[in-house]
Amino acid sequence: MSEQMGSRGDDEAIGQEIRRRFGGLDAFVPQAPAFEQIEGSSRVRLRGSTPPMATGRRPVAFRFRGSAGASLGLVGLAAVVVLVLGSGVLGRQPGPGGSPSAATESSAAASGTVTRSPAPVSPVAPTQVFEGLGGAASWSLGGTYFSFSAGTGLAVPTTTVADRSGRTIETVDAIHFIWITDEAYLGFASDGYAMHPFVGHVGSTAREPVAGSYFPGPRDIAAGGVVVLPTDAMATQYAVWTPAGLSSTRSGDPVAISRDGRFIAVDHYPPVDGSQPDQSRLDVVRTDDGSVVASYPHSYAVFGFSPDGTRLAFGPGATGGDARFFVLDTSSGRFWVAETCMTQYAVWLDGSHLIVNSQTPCGQPAGSGVTIETTPDWSMAVSSDGKLASVTGQGTPTSSVETIDVAIQSASVGREGARFTGWDMSVRLSWAPDGSLLLVSYVGPGSSSPPSHVVLLRP
Repeated sequence: MSEQMGSRGDDEAIGQEIRRRFGGLDAFVPQAPAFEQIEGSSRVRLRGSTPPMATGRRPVAFRFRGSAGASLGLVGLAAVVVLVLGSGVLGRQPGPGGSPSAATESSAAASGTVTRSPAPVSPVAPTQVFEGLGGAASWSLGGTYFSFSAGTGLAVPTTTVADRSGRTIETVDAIHFIWITDEAYLGFASDGYAMHPFVGHVGSTAREPVAGSYFPGPRDIAAGGVVVLPTDAMATQYAVWTPAGLSSTRSGDPVAISRDGRFIAVDHYPPVDGSQPDQSRLDVVRTDDGSVVASYPHSYAVFGFSPDGTRLAFGPGATGGDARFFVLDTSSGRFWVAETCMTQYAVWLDGSHLIVNSQTPCGQPAGSGVTIETTPDWSMAVSSDGKLASVTGQGTPTSSVETIDVAIQSASVGREGARFTGWDMSVRLSWAPDGSLLLVSYVGPGSSSPPSHVVLLRP
């Protein structure tokens, strides 16, 4: 538990805080089976090791007290849990309804929707399959290497670095791993509570420590060599790391970053004591100087920046009765509203097209120049050359072991795909920077220690 939480003096305060933050998730958590038959995961975000989907408020991190051996075992177990839970809708309550402030503009939503219909899928054979924890699979900035968490059972995970052919280059003693160039990375060692970063380089054993203790979540807020590091377990402060050094500590919970690393979306939510229930807001902040360039007066789930960083998509997600979907202009602060578009997954195809997972028609944000398409697919990722990877299937993603179909579609390749068996809520997709390779990580069927996989696909 964080020092802030520990200072409250009793477990009841901690329990109240957890219930306050996670109470809205009850409707999304399936009935728990017997422990030995567990095949799914609740949609709770744990802080641990951003397919674009709704990102949002980070819940409480838990500090384990006990022997060193027990702490290390729990760290390994937590890494498995983070992989399974990291792909679900995050613990965010929809912001309050009502009219926006007079300083912002909105336009009426147009009716109608554009629906992307599933097409036949031609099979794509996996190029390489890796086994281990399978979490946090990601590409170096130039696409020369990729990395993924390794280790099995309750072992403290390490990170494996491989090249584009799938050949293992090295194993790094790091429980968490973020690429900052094509060959340099931030590795993180854990003390059982916080994480301590260091700068490393592929092929070198040299390590350059980074001052401080941090609490990165399962979805990295990092792009273009810029890394956003939460500095407390309650996600109320953060610092920005660049090769030039660390920024001063800033207020808020960073939940998304633009592709070039210039902007981040920062969530501010009401105090824990409920004394200011209407004081939440969502800011767009420059990473270099911390200045706010745009703001919305309520806290909502964030779906991500457009490729050029000029637009931000956000909304209440698939919770509650609020079905609005927002597009914010990051330069002017103006926003547009699609009045009927409830979704939990959304991704930018380009600067003027969004595709969302929705089982009902979506309105359009009239006047924004942005068109919203709907699809039954989910857990989506778009490559730099416009290929869309997604998990196919009708209905809301469940938490069961079943057949997982990953589809890849574009004007050039048509619709291809591959099939796996595992926990459908565990699927994570990551394109190589040039769009030629796709990493699929997922948890396979199993009991208390299910096997995990990272698959390299070449569409």
